[in-house]
Amino acid sequence: MDITGSEWFSETTVSFHRVIPFCPACSAPFDVKENLTAPYKHTCSKCGNEIVVAPVSQWLRKIFPKAKILINADLQGEKKEEQVALSEPISFTCPQCGGGLIVDGKERVIPCRFCGINVYISDDLWLRLHPARVKTRWFIGFED
Repeated sequence: MDITGSEWFSETTVSFHRVIPFCPACSAPFDVKENLTAPYKHTCSKCGNEIVVAPVSQWLRKIFPKAKILINADLQGEKKEEQVALSEPISFTCPQCGGGLIVDGKERVIPCRFCGINVYISDDLWLRLHPARVKTRWFIGFED
């Protein structure tokens, strides 16, 4: 997969630090199980956040032989708690004439059927119809 021009790469920040594993929600450090062979969920003792800890897959191990664990990674596209998109059409008022418009989320600009102007759907309403994925911080742990 070529990531140099992809959307994935433009939304990703990579940094390298020598740190012990910590909770992404409250920064509390925690210990990782030795000789990890299967993923497990660690519950943070400070805030109760669940953190997925998993061994590195074979394909990643081939690229980075010293990679050992993944912390808080999105394994197999697991869904995090995200805002649910509205599924029903929404009644909206035309700012020009006050006429009632129905917004179904298919178009960002909709014509008013009463006065004919194009009405731009605000970010607040558009994001309720098309919620953005929440970025999460995850880590790769390496052997010394």
